[in-house]
Amino acid sequence: MTNQNIQEPVRHSCLGRVGKTFIISIVVGYLILVAVGMALSMPDIPRKSDALVLLSGGDQTREQEITRLYKKGYAEKVILTRTSGSTRGNHIYTLQDLAKIGVPAEAILFTSGQSDSTYDEARHTVELMDALNMGAAIVVTDPYHVFRARMIFKGEFRESRKAVWVRGARGHWYNPFTWMLKIQGWEVTVKELGKIGAYLLGFKGG
Repeated sequence: MTNQNIQEPVRHSCLGRVGKTFIISIVVGYLILVAVGMALSMPDIPRKSDALVLLSGGDQTREQEITRLYKKGYAEKVILTRTSGSTRGNHIYTLQDLAKIGVPAEAILFTSGQSDSTYDEARHTVELMDALNMGAAIVVTDPYHVFRARMIFKGEFRESRKAVWVRGARGHWYNPFTWMLKIQGWEVTVKELGKIGAYLLGFKGG
């Protein structure tokens, strides 16, 4: 048997191991990214509450989710936060949009003060709920924002012993199994992880 005949099986064996290692690395990497997406977007199971809280921004899927929960009787009031800037974040336009899809104007409440961050929205929501003697709320936001919103709202609700459940809007483009296939998915995921880290370090804006 020549050296060449001996080397061929060895070469094929090495290439096979490299190929298997590469495939395993891809699978493991994908599963890690899925786990990150699931951790960010895992929703709470909603319970009957005093109010539904619609966080500003996002697309129409937030409004559609709020309307679905309202029509299912999870709460009789919808709280909107006051923000400035884009149409999608403006509470006046949101009020009009909700009225078009089934939430009556008399069911909608507004927080006082302008909210420029999730922390502001949580703080102003607590103030309004305290004033109206409300004890529980369901917060609706984008899926990738669920983890951070839950962390912030629970932190602000804790002192007044209010209950809060956070849900991502169904029908949203962000999916824990596919977000990594989109540039936008990477942008929002990395940004959220950074904001979570900043919040844990004591920075409450953003």
